[in-house]
Amino acid sequence: MTADAHASSHTFSRLDRSRMGVWWWTTDHILLGLTAALILLGVLLQFGTSPAAAQRLGIAWPFHFAVRQCVFGAGAAAGGTLGLAAITPALTSVNAARIPGARPAPQIFSASTDAIVTTDFFAFDDSTNHYGLQSLGRACDMGDAMVAQALQPAAGLAWYAIRNASDPQMPNPTGNMTKANEDAASIYAKYGALTTAASLIATWAVIKAATT
Repeated sequence: MTADAHASSHTFSRLDRSRMGVWWWTTDHILLGLTAALILLGVLLQFGTSPAAAQRLGIAWPFHFAVRQCVFGAGAAAGGTLGLAAITPALTSVNAARIPGARPAPQIFSASTDAIVTTDFFAFDDSTNHYGLQSLGRACDMGDAMVAQALQPAAGLAWYAIRNASDPQMPNPTGNMTKANEDAASIYAKYGALTTAASLIATWAVIKAATT
C-alpha cells in the first residue's frame, strides 16, 4: 500500500494543513473519546436522578438539573477541545519564561551513558558534592525511578524516565547542608508545578508515540 493510499483511508490526509487537518492529527482521539464518554455518562445519570431532585426541592420542571448538566457538558466539551488544540511546543517556552535561567525548550539526553541516579531519600547535588552524586549521571531522581528499575527484568518492557528538573545544583559555599536543604525544598515548592506541566505534556507525547 502506498503512502497516498494509506492516507486516503483516513478522514484527513497527513498532508492536509488546514485547521481541521492539523487538529485531527495532533489530537489524542482516545483521550478525547473517553472524556466525551464521561460527559455523556454524567448527562444520562442526571436524566435519571433529576426528577427526584427537582421534586424534593420544589422545582416544577422535572428535568431542570438534567438540562443544566447538558449545558455544562457542552461547555466542557468545547473547552476541552480548545484546550487540546492549545497544547503546542510553545506551551513549554511559556512556562520556561517564568523560571529564571530555564531553557525555552527541554534538553534531551539520549546517549547510553546518560544515566539517572536514583536515591531513596531527599538527596540533591550541591557545590560541595555532599552526597557524592557528581559524575554518577545526568540527573538525580529521588526514588520514583526505582519502580522502573525493579521492572527491568521483565521481558519486552520499555520504560522511560521523564523528570521535571526543578532543582539545580545548589550553591553551598559554607557547607551548611541544613540551609541548602531548605533552599532546595523552597525552589521545588515555587517552581515544581511549572516544570511538572512540561513533564506531563512530554509523558503524553511518549505514550502516544509508543502506542501508535
